[in-house]
Amino acid sequence: MLAALEPLAGQISEYCYTDISRAFLQYGESCFAAGRPYFTTRILDISQPFDDRNPTALGYDIVIATNVLHATANMRRTLAHTKAMLRGGGLLALNELNHKTTAATVTFGLLDGWWLYEDKQLRIPGSPLLAEDSWTELLWSEGFRQVCLRIKQGITLGQQIITAHSDGLILQTATLTPQPENRDLILNSHRVCGTGQSEDIADRLQQLIINSLAQTLKADGKSIALRTPFSDYGVDSIIGVGFVKQLGNQLGLKLNSAILFEQATVAKLRDYLQNTYGAQIKRALAKPVVAGTAVADDASETEPRAIPVAAATISPVMAAALGEPVGRLLATRPRRRTRPPEGESR
Repeated sequence: MLAALEPLAGQISEYCYTDISRAFLQYGESCFAAGRPYFTTRILDISQPFDDRNPTALGYDIVIATNVLHATANMRRTLAHTKAMLRGGGLLALNELNHKTTAATVTFGLLDGWWLYEDKQLRIPGSPLLAEDSWTELLWSEGFRQVCLRIKQGITLGQQIITAHSDGLILQTATLTPQPENRDLILNSHRVCGTGQSEDIADRLQQLIINSLAQTLKADGKSIALRTPFSDYGVDSIIGVGFVKQLGNQLGLKLNSAILFEQATVAKLRDYLQNTYGAQIKRALAKPVVAGTAVADDASETEPRAIPVAAATISPVMAAALGEPVGRLLATRPRRRTRPPEGESR
């Protein structure tokens, strides 16, 4: 895809590479970012609402999803989140398995995502997959237009490519924003729990954990809270190995990454390490640990880069992707309908 877009590089504002795992984002950066200033990455769980922090952004011209949307619990909710990423008239391009096979069930059935589905009436019996007719009907019902199956022999191949355009209407659920826990956000480098040498060592250990995690994630240490689960930052089994190895090297300890399953926050890991390896840690932290500064290569991980407001006519990238003349698209922000919280009237 990126190679095909090279002739249009000057017209691309952003190509955002997403995954639910930060490990695959780091892989994407190492393989594809060089020489492409428009290449960005971000953690994305499509089963959750799309977090667009820039209210002036029109959304993406094209969203491409390959064998991922079916691996969610609720397809209507998933398509609503996907649609929220698109500008009015934007193109959704799907590559999806469309036929249940024993090989796929035995292989992917080992993954939790294969069995997440709650809307059995939409799925091929015994699998999370959707038949071609189900995809077509579902996309139309969720406000996509010009729905098209691109492979004539898709059912024979077991794969189908589906394209559809957003009608520009986005349904959102109104939610109440909880107040932040000030105890985690005031100062991570200071524990208000007394004085003395043991507290000083605990403070240094805590800061070392934060620094190691921030360096592993290529994030800003100030964004890491004491009681937020590591999984919320995208730490999975792959990232966890690197994080624990780096921390162990600095402490002179041989640590197993499995400790992150039980000690799943900075505070829990700090207390566990101090209680288990107190003497070794005291020697290793004889000198104060300096709080790390921002280590992110750019702000894309914590604050996605704004997408410049597009002109009224369709972008050259979009036109090239469609391969045919396209009329003028909606140039304003897609209209949004707000759904009140459950239990409340409009």
